[in-house]
Formats: sequence, structure tokens, C-alpha cells
Amino acid sequence: FKAIVGPYTAAEPVVAWRPLACEAEPSRTERRDRPGCAFSSASESSCHTFGGWGAVSRSKRKLTRVLYAMRSTVNWEDPGLPERDGVQNSVQDLDFSRDGEILVVAVANLVLIYDAKEGDLLHRLRGHKDTVYSVAFVRDGTRFASGGADKTVIIWTRKGDGILKYTHNDSIQKVCYNPSTDQLASCTAQDFGLWSKEQKSVAKHKVFPRVLSSAWSNDGKYLALGHENGKISIRDNKGAEKHVVERNAPIWCMAWAPNGLSVGSSGSNPNPEVLELLAVGCWDQTLSFYQATGVQHLKDRKLHFYPCSLSYFSDGEYIVIGGSDRRATLCTKEAVRLCAICDKKDWVWSVCAQPYPVLDGGNGDTGKAKASPMVAVGCYGGSISVYTLNFSLVHGLHQDRYAYRSNMTDVVVSHLPTDRKVKIKCRDYVKKIALYNDRLAVQLPDRINIWELSGNGAPEGPPGSNAAASAVRGGATSTRDVKGGGPDMHYRMRKEKIYTTTPCNQLLIVANHIVIAQERKLMLCNFSCGDARRKEREWNFDSDIKFIRTNGGPAGREGLLLGMADGRVLKTYVDNPFPIQLLKTPNSKAVECVAMSYNRSKVAVVDEDHRVIVYELRSEAGEGGATATAAPAMKAPVRSEAAEEPALIGRAGRRGQKGVKKELASADPMANMTNDDALKSDVELSAAMKAAASNVQSAGGGRILFSEPNAVHVAFNDEIDGMLAYNGNGVLSIKTGNYPTHHQQMEGAVVGFSQSKIYMLVGDKLHVEDPEPEEEEEEEEEEEEGEGKEADEAKKKKKGKNNLTAAPGGKQVPVAEVMEKMVPNGSMLANTQLKLVDVPQSVTMYRYLEDKDWDSAYKIACLGVTMEDWRDFAMKAAEAMQLDYAKKAFIRIRDMRYLELLNSIDQRRSTSMGSPGKGMMAPRAAKSAAGDDESNPADLVYKAELMAFQGQYQDAAKAFARAGSIESAINMFADLRQWEEAKVFAASSEKIDSRELVRRQAEWAEEVGDWSSAADMYVGAGDPKRAVEILGEKKPAKWADQMSSIATDMAKHSQNKQTLMMCAKHLAEAGEDAKAKAVYVKLDAVHELMELYISRMKWPEAVALADDPANAGKFDKAIFLPYAEWLALKDRFDEALAAYRRAGRPDRSVKMMEQLTFNAVVEARFKDAAYYYWLLAAEVIKPKDAVVDDEPPAAVAGAGAKKTDDAIAAAESKDGKPKPRGGRRSGGGAGEAKLEEAKMAEEKAEPAPMPRPQNAKAKEVPHVPSAEDMTRHLEYTRRAEIYCAYQQIENLYQPFTSSHAEANFQVALFLINTLAGGAPEVVPYGCSVLRILYTLARNAKTLGAYKLARYAYDRLLLLVVPEREREKMELDMLTIQAKPVRDMQELLPVCFRCHSTNPLLNPFVGNLMRAAGRGAPGSSLLMSGDVCTNCSHPFIRSFVSFEVLPLVEFLPAEGVTDEEAIDLIRTPPQEASKRRLPGQHKKGGAGG
Repeated sequence: FKAIVGPYTAAEPVVAWRPLACEAEPSRTERRDRPGCAFSSASESSCHTFGGWGAVSRSKRKLTRVLYAMRSTVNWEDPGLPERDGVQNSVQDLDFSRDGEILVVAVANLVLIYDAKEGDLLHRLRGHKDTVYSVAFVRDGTRFASGGADKTVIIWTRKGDGILKYTHNDSIQKVCYNPSTDQLASCTAQDFGLWSKEQKSVAKHKVFPRVLSSAWSNDGKYLALGHENGKISIRDNKGAEKHVVERNAPIWCMAWAPNGLSVGSSGSNPNPEVLELLAVGCWDQTLSFYQATGVQHLKDRKLHFYPCSLSYFSDGEYIVIGGSDRRATLCTKEAVRLCAICDKKDWVWSVCAQPYPVLDGGNGDTGKAKASPMVAVGCYGGSISVYTLNFSLVHGLHQDRYAYRSNMTDVVVSHLPTDRKVKIKCRDYVKKIALYNDRLAVQLPDRINIWELSGNGAPEGPPGSNAAASAVRGGATSTRDVKGGGPDMHYRMRKEKIYTTTPCNQLLIVANHIVIAQERKLMLCNFSCGDARRKEREWNFDSDIKFIRTNGGPAGREGLLLGMADGRVLKTYVDNPFPIQLLKTPNSKAVECVAMSYNRSKVAVVDEDHRVIVYELRSEAGEGGATATAAPAMKAPVRSEAAEEPALIGRAGRRGQKGVKKELASADPMANMTNDDALKSDVELSAAMKAAASNVQSAGGGRILFSEPNAVHVAFNDEIDGMLAYNGNGVLSIKTGNYPTHHQQMEGAVVGFSQSKIYMLVGDKLHVEDPEPEEEEEEEEEEEEGEGKEADEAKKKKKGKNNLTAAPGGKQVPVAEVMEKMVPNGSMLANTQLKLVDVPQSVTMYRYLEDKDWDSAYKIACLGVTMEDWRDFAMKAAEAMQLDYAKKAFIRIRDMRYLELLNSIDQRRSTSMGSPGKGMMAPRAAKSAAGDDESNPADLVYKAELMAFQGQYQDAAKAFARAGSIESAINMFADLRQWEEAKVFAASSEKIDSRELVRRQAEWAEEVGDWSSAADMYVGAGDPKRAVEILGEKKPAKWADQMSSIATDMAKHSQNKQTLMMCAKHLAEAGEDAKAKAVYVKLDAVHELMELYISRMKWPEAVALADDPANAGKFDKAIFLPYAEWLALKDRFDEALAAYRRAGRPDRSVKMMEQLTFNAVVEARFKDAAYYYWLLAAEVIKPKDAVVDDEPPAAVAGAGAKKTDDAIAAAESKDGKPKPRGGRRSGGGAGEAKLEEAKMAEEKAEPAPMPRPQNAKAKEVPHVPSAEDMTRHLEYTRRAEIYCAYQQIENLYQPFTSSHAEANFQVALFLINTLAGGAPEVVPYGCSVLRILYTLARNAKTLGAYKLARYAYDRLLLLVVPEREREKMELDMLTIQAKPVRDMQELLPVCFRCHSTNPLLNPFVGNLMRAAGRGAPGSSLLMSGDVCTNCSHPFIRSFVSFEVLPLVEFLPAEGVTDEEAIDLIRTPPQEASKRRLPGQHKKGGAGG
């Protein structure tokens, strides 16, 4: 003791080690208020229900009742090491690995490693030299630490290999690992150390007084230390003290809750704050809870013993505590005591719950995650035990609501159809649950609480009961938000409570009463009785009650159905003290389960031999007896009030099935009936049941209908009287009427059968190996006597031998026997779930259909069959003329087509028979249903219609023929497009014409959308116009080919012209131009064809059509106007000009060319501008027709070159940068070659033919341009030449441009002479005088024209020169001063007319500028420009090299035509001298 606890004074052991026998017995009130305890008299007998009470003896002077919430079974047990020198080798500490597979134990100076499941000793470690006090696993389970009295901490691997050791200055009291960082805390009497594998040394912190216990928080942030003076120190992970809690007794054990404490949890806050919660076991015999801040969470829980060890389960819902009471106690997380796991002879020194993965069971219910956890228990005497805890199932079912116990203290109510749940926190151990309508009863250790639905729809109790209902809504919180309609799931607790400590086997609740069933007693307590001893009524029986359930009924008159151990089935009513015997099983076999059918006519019983027997109860008209007396009470009331399926609660509803081990007694007349008998035919089965029933002497007088073995649970369907389900040996069986039973492999226990759903409990069952017979144990004990210590150790290994309890007379009874009564072997465990099994009723429905039982078949189908089964039922009912059932079935599957047919048949049938047919059970209808179809032709027609709707067309047609309705058969085949079949039947009828059938076929095809077929059929019926309309409107696939074929086949008649024009129109609209053209050609519709060409922009074809001589005079020349515009959009401007002329709109051509010129100049495309100016020059002197346009022709004709410059200047004035007008960049880059080719083509081209008036003369007068046109022509020509030459100057300033000095010199010289010295008035837009002069100066200097270069540089000084060019230009000016003031003779131009040599720069240029300044140019204007200064003959230059060509311009003599002049030019001089023109002298000439 001193080694573990430390030295104490003489007075201390009296307080700390007070003997249990000296405890003062608590008073009755104290025991009632104590959580988990209740008072009971010594005369009580042991219970037979789950969660009952067992007696545990402590001394003859004291008797304490212990609650068994579950059944614990010993997995394995080790008696431990034997004593040495009278000192026991106590189990100081133990711990599981995190995977739960390894258990490490500290005993004496050893560390033992066990297989947690099998109990095999894996390793025996001897690393310590003195007693080992503490062991602890790391979070990943790969290693563990141990510490003891040798002041040493050793870290071991999982396999027992030591890997690290360090020491303290005092004995090690406790070691524990940080669950987050694997930091190890080792605590002694003087200090505690913190070590991790990242550290080289142990960080130690002084403490006072000694540490007895320690624990890390779940997040690893806090370390709690428990001291011997009652101090609780909460420190951070670095050892600094944060909070202190003072108590008045040693803190021997502590543990942090795995799930912590949720703060702010509500429906609106799905993520509440979770605080760490510390459970502390203090030696003032209390269990306390503290937050990490030191704030106490709950009041101290009185334990009445000294706690030595405590451990949380992995889900945090349970705590196991061991201490001086020599037992391991199971409590809830709120310290509500549930039960004792085991009883030991010594103090329980250490306990540990095995870790297991926590699985969320839904709605926060984690209690179902692990139904059988394990707990390790170590005692002061040295024994080591591992127990499996089997939590029992406590539940209740009524109609569509299912309630079950969760975490031993909560009740969860689930609405099965909607899966909505509500959890009721009872905060005490829940023993029993009962459901009935809106009522819920929960039995706690000392009372029964009653809950009811709070909604308006909840039924009210009897007078006076509502006054007792409490408006306080305590403890019930919905786990799912309810929006809108739906079932009420909010329960409120009534004010009334029924206090009772009486053990009960089963608990039931009805509208106003609680029913408590004991072994041979049945007590009825009103809600307001307050105590079960003030019961309203009591029934005492001469045999045990094995099964009980409610059987419905009005409020205050509910019926109860009881199954007795002597084989009787009784029925009683809560307002009747006399029970009624319904029947008795053969050979008085005990009744394990009872069920009554929907209309109370049948009872199913499962006896103790697991045989299900179905009885038919006798009616009042039958034999007398109890059954006849009970008949009025057995009549089912209104379904909505009291005919619900009662809840199956009790032992029979929860027990498992281990299987039948032996055959039934030979006295049982049904013992020889096997499963094979159930598969016999109906006649054989009925005979066998009658033979078996003839030998049965049943006191109740029930007739046996059916019997079968291997049954454990049974339930009738709540809709069908003759349908029931039962299960056994892993087989689910469904029996309906007299038909063979349907079997299916399925585990579970049947607890309800509603419509097509079977409620089954599926889960684990308790399985404990059968103990050896008592006689064998006694023999072994006798053999083992006298063998010394070895015999004692062998006895200790006997599982359960040292666990004894005391019955209420002081008799010692093994705990295992008491627990077996509490939780029998084969019982359902807490992880059992209610499973809904959907049972299709197809087989049963077809069996009833074979027997023509339409009403039963319809009821079975309503329970749940597939849509295909509903259709089969509907068709069979319709064929039998059961129209009422057929219509109901078709409504189910929502087949409106058949429903309309049946309504039509029903109406016609009613009219023809003279009476409304609801099912049509008139005499003639009965004959028809029997198969006499020939006597009722109308029914043949109706059945033929049904056959047609089913697809049996040939049979339907034959039926129509037999009924004399050929037209119906023809209409049917016409609707089916089976036209050949229709024509066959039409051949026998004179009313139907084949051509008319084709038209009907076409109309039907049109209705169903088969447009192509409809068109073909209309053509075949002689209506091509309708065919063309359908094809043109609907446009099916390949309709154009089909329409073209129709147009081709049609003759060219006046009556077909409209149809053909319609064809051409539809084809043209669809883009089928070739096909439309063929139709137009066939009709000779040239105007429509021209419109087609124009709309498709097929101008070549349109022009060809217009130029066709056959179409002369048919088209107006205005058609060429859109053609010209199209050509302009395609940049085919030359062709556009010709088209404008053909359209008689030269004004449009001039406008187009001006726009093109404007764009080219603005975009600095001077070659293109020159080309367009040349075209303009040619255009203005051509003949003009009448102009028809929006603007007057004079405005266009008067617009000249000045107008173009003004437009350019206006565009430039907006932002300083010229912009082209129009959104399109006009013209491509036309070069010199294009310009020359265009000129030559213009010279060679013949003038376009002009339309002549009808009275025109044979010889036309030549066109003479006006003076204004000639002025414009000359100006346009001049600009064309300037822009063409300036393009070369512009190219010099572009990259990658080749340069030839002589060519550049000639270009600049031409431009400077042509522009009259660069005056602003005569320089076209875009031409830079600076660039021209600079080019002239540089190239003149290079070629030796120094005088001209000086002149150019002098002119440049008068201009604004860019800074980047100024320096270079000034340098050139300086260098030119050193040159002579003359020009090279070779550069001077020679006039080929007068043969005079001219200066490079025309001297009249300066005179022109001065004259322009005075406003009177005089004759200088004639001599200016690029002309000869002597004769004013213009120099004709090549527009490639710009050299002067040897050409002379002259005018032919009057009377000489141009053709004659050209001919004379081409004639050699010798011949030309001989040829003289008329009126000329021999020595004279017309021109030089």
C-alpha cells in the first residue's frame, strides 16, 4: 500500500480505507434519489426481462439491488501470479492498444502482453527491477511505456523489445501519452517529466504533493494531474499550470471524455463548439466532471465506494469504473449508474475499455455502433479478466412508429414511412418501452413516464386525463426539421408518473392505462394512480404469462391477447376482470407468440416447440363456450379508431432462434407434419389439416387451419385477413389462405406485417456457449481437492466461479445465472435495426385470379404488386367483363387509353342492356363471363376491341366479323396502316371503295406525321395539289426530290399550272434552284426565272437570260443596276462600270469611281488613285443616257476634281488624319501595268451599244463632249499622271525598296515641272513637295545637275523640315556649294518637235508662281508644266522610267478621220509621200 499510495498517518487509513461493511445503509429516500438505484423488498424474486434487477450480497446486514442493463460474458481470465511471502501481486495498471488487439498489464515487476481476444500470453517482460505501477500505449499502437518503483521509464515496442529508458529521482506513479503529438508524460511524487522523440532530454517540472493520476486531453493541449491532497492541476503541453481545482480527498483516477462537451448545439447551429471534459474519480466517493478551464460541469455524483480506475468507451457514451466495491460498474457519460459488469473478491484496481471504431448510427445515435464492446478488469488480488458486454435491445412497435433505446438512457421514436425521428432524453436507465397510438410509455428504474404527441391530431384521453397533461415539453428534440405537413413527431411528457420498483416482464400502454405483466400476474394502472401499488385492476393466473400484446379497441375498452405457459390463449379487456379463453394448443405446449387477424376471425400461435398453428375462431352460430361469449367483443370497430396492428413488445418479440434440437412429442398429432406437407396441393393440405384437427381437444374450440414447424415469430397482415408471415431458422415464410406457403432465406425476426411490408428485426444475437453440467463440475472439484496451490489456481481459471450474487433470501447464486435471466441466450442485441422488407404479392394475386376470386385478387394487389402485375389483373378482369375491377386497376397504372375504352364499353353496354353496369352483372353479362359469347354479339364486339387494344389484331378482326361488324375491322386495319388487310375485308363490303381507302390512308399518314407517304398516297388518289401543299409545308426528308418528281410527272395543262408554280415556289424557297429552274423552264416563266437568278445573285445566268434573243424586249435595262452594285461589292469595278452604263446610270459609275479615288488617296495608295482618276477621265467624256436617281444628274455631272479634294479635306479636318468614306477598303493595289493595260483596252474597246429610239436614223451623230466635261477630263488625266509618278517617290521612304538615281531624278523633275513649282493651289492632296524636292536635290547632285540641286536646296530652306532630316539636309547644302553652278549637258531634255534643248527646270514655273500671286498669269500659263519652252509641246514620258519618249502630238487635217490618220502613220514614208489628201498641195502638209 505504501508503495502505491505513499505513507499515511495512523488516522488516514480510517478515512481512505473505510471497510464496506461499515458503510451506513442509505435511507429509502436516498436510494430512490440515487441515479441508477431503486429500493426493493427482500421478498422480490429475480426478473425475467431485459434490464431487470439482480441481487448482489455484501453482508448479512445489508442488501443492495444491482441493475443489469446488459449481459457480460467472460472472454478469458488469468488468475495472475501467486502470492509471495503473504504479499499479493496486484494488477497495478493495464491498457489496450489502439487497434484493440493487444492488452499490456503491469503486475509486480513484470510487464505482461496478452492477445486481447484469445487471452494468450505473448510476452513476459522483465525490464524493471521493482514493482511496475503504470503502462500506456502510444496513439498508433506501435509502442508503449511503463514506469514503476525503480524510478525508471522504459519504452517498449509492440513485440516487447525495449528501445529507450530514462529515470527520475522518485518512483513513477503514472505514465501517459499525448494522443496528438505522442508526447510522453511521466509523473512521480516530486515532479513530472515531458519527453518526445524529437527531444534529447526530459523536461522535468517540480510538483507538490505527489501525483496519483494524470491524463491528456483529446486534442493534446492540456495535461491534467491529480494529487493526493485533492488538487487537480490542469497544465498546457509545455508543463505550465493554467487552472487549479481544489478538492478534499485524493484524486486517484481521471479521464477525458472522447467526444467532449457540445456547447450551443441546436437546430440552427449545426456546428456547436466542443469543449474538453474531464471525469475525476475522487476518494470522497464521488465522480465529478470539469471543463478544461476548471469549471465544474455537473454536480458531484455519489458513488458510495472509492474509485480506483475509470475508463471511457470509444464513443464516449459509457464510463466503466472500478474500485473498493469489488466490481466494475457501467455508467452513462453523465455518471448515471447502469449495471455491474462483474463482481470480484478483491478491489478492482484497474479497468480499461477496449478501443473500437465509432460508427455514426444516424441522428447522433452512436450507441448502435458497437453492441458488444470488451472491458479488461485487473484486481488487487492479481486476477486479469476480459469481459464482453452484450447490450440488450429494448424497443416497441405500433403501426408505423418504432421506438428503441439508445445509449441506455435515451429513447428514439421513428416514423417509418417518412424516416423522421425524434430523440427523447430520459437521463436515466430505460428498462422498457411501449407504444400505442399517440402514447409512449418509458419505464425507468423507479417510475414509468408517459409521453404523448403534442399535435392537434392526437386523440384525447378520458374525462379528467387532459387536466393532468403537462404543457411542459421536456427532453424531446426532433432530429429532423419538419417543414409543411407530415406526421407529428413532437412528444410531450405528461404530468402523471407511475412510481414503481416492481420488476416486470413486459410493459404495455393503452389509451388511459399502463399494463404491467409479471410472471403470473397482470396489473392495470391508470395514468393518474401515481403508484403501481394503487392499481385499478389485477388479474392472477395459474401459469406464467409468456406473451402479451394489445388487440385494439375503443379508449378504455382495449383488448389484450395473452399467451400462457400452459398452452392457453386468453383474451381480456381492460374494463373486464374476467379473461376469455380463445383456444389451447395441442398437448398444452407453452405459447411463445400470438397474433390475431385483421377481422378477429383467426389466431396464429407459436408454441415452445417452434411450431406455428393457425386457428379459426368459432362464431356465435357455432358451438358455445367462451368463444361464443367473446364474439361481440371481438367484432372489429371502426378502422380509423381502434383496428390498428398492436405493438409487439416483450420477450417473444426480441428473442432469437437457436433452432429446434429435437422432434416434437409423439402425442402431438401434428408432429409428423413437415415442410414438404406445406407444398402439397390445396386438397391434400386441407385433408391433412382436417385429420390433424380431428384429434385436437382444444378448450377454446378453435378449428386448426394450418400448422408448420420452424417458427419463432408470427404476424398477420393488417389488411388481408388470411395472410400471415412467420420466420424461423433463417427462413421467412408467407402464408395466404389455403395456398402453399412461400419460403425465402432471410435472417431476422418478424414483428409486424403492414400491407406489403414486413417489419423484421435484423442484428446480432447473444451467443454464449452452454456451460458444462453441474454434476461434471462437482466431479472436477472433488478431483482437484487436496492438490494445493495448483488446484486453487485451476479453480480460479473457471469462468464465472467467483461471480456470485445473492437472491433475496441470502442464497448465493452465480452472476451468470442472474444475467441469463436478464438477457437470455439468443436475445437481440442493441445494434439490432428494424428492417422493412418489401414483399411482392404477385404469386398470391395470380392464384386468386385463377380461381376467379376478383375481390380477393384486388385486395392482394392493393398490398403491393408490380405495374406489370396490375396490368395483367386489369386485362384479365376486362376480358371477363369485370369492368369495375378492370377500371380500378387501370387507374392504378394510369393507363388512360384503356380507361377511356372501358368507360365507353361500360356506357354502351349499359345502354344496350337497359341498366347501368357497375360490374355489369346482368344475366346476359353473366353468360358472357361464363364463356357464352355467341349469345351476346355486343360482348363479342367489346372483346374484339379489347383484343385490338392488346395487339391481337387478327383475332379482333375475326371477332368483328363474327359479330357482323366488318366496318369496325376495316377501321381497325386502317388505323393500323395495314391497308392490304383492310382491302381484303373491304372486298366483302360494298360501302367501302378502294380509292377511298387510299385517301383515308393518306389522311391517316398525314395525321401521324408521315408526310412523304401521305403525299404519295394523295398523288395516287388523284390530288397532287394536296401532296404539293403537304410537302411544301412540312418538308419531310427528301421532299424536294419527291416534289420534283411530282412536277415532272404532271402534264403541262392549264389546270396544273397553279400546282406547278406552287412546286417551283417551294423549291426556290428551299434553295433547290436547279429543280425550280426546271419547273420554270417547263412553264416558260422567264420573269420568275429572272427573279430567281437575281435573288440568288446568279448574275452570269441572269445576264445570259436577258441577252438571249428569244427574250428580247421582255426585260427592262434596270435589271443591270443591281448587277452593277453586286460587281462593285465584289471589287470588280471595271465590270461594274460597264453594268452601270448598260443600266443607263453613268452617274452611279462616276459616284463609285470618286469614292474609290477618295479611299485610295486617303489610304496613300497612289497607284490605285492614279488608275481610278484615269477611269474617271475616260468616263466623263462618254455618252450619257437619261439619269433616274434620287439626286439630279446635274449635281453629279458638275462634281469635279475640286469636289474630291474638298471631301478629302473635310474628312481630314475632323481629327487631323484622313479617313476613307464608307466601311469598305476599296480596290486592290493596281500597278503601272494595270494602268497601261487599262488604257490600251480602252483604246481597243468598242463603245457599248446604246438603245436606240424607234425613230432613230440609220447613221448616228458622233458624240461631242462638252467643254466642262473636257475640263474635268484633262484635270482627271493630270491627277492620274501626278499620282502615278508620286507613287515612286513614296516608295523611296518605304523599307526594302530598290532605288535608281536616274529614274528617281526624272520622276522628281516631272513632278516639279508638272506641279508648277509646288504651289499649294496646284498640288493634289497627299503629295509631299518636301519629299519631291529632297529627292530631286539628292539625285541631281548624284547625276551632276548641280544647278538644279542648288535650286532644290534653296526651295527646301523655305519649308519646315523634320528635325531628323534637317542635319543631313544642311550638310548636303554645304557640300553643293563646292560644286559648279551648271547642269550636265546630257541631262537636258530635247524637244522632238522643234528639236530645241530645254533646261531641266522650266523657267516659266517661277513666272507662274509670281503671276498667281498677282492674279494675272498671262501667257506664262501656256508655257508652264512639263512642256517644251520653245514650242510648248508636252514631253511624252514613259511611266516606267519617266524618260522623254520620241513622240509628237498633232491634230489630223480636217476631213481626215482617226482611222485614216493611224493608217498613214503606219505607212512607210516613201508610200506616204505619194498619198495626198484631197485639196492639199504637193509641197504642203497638214502637220509636222
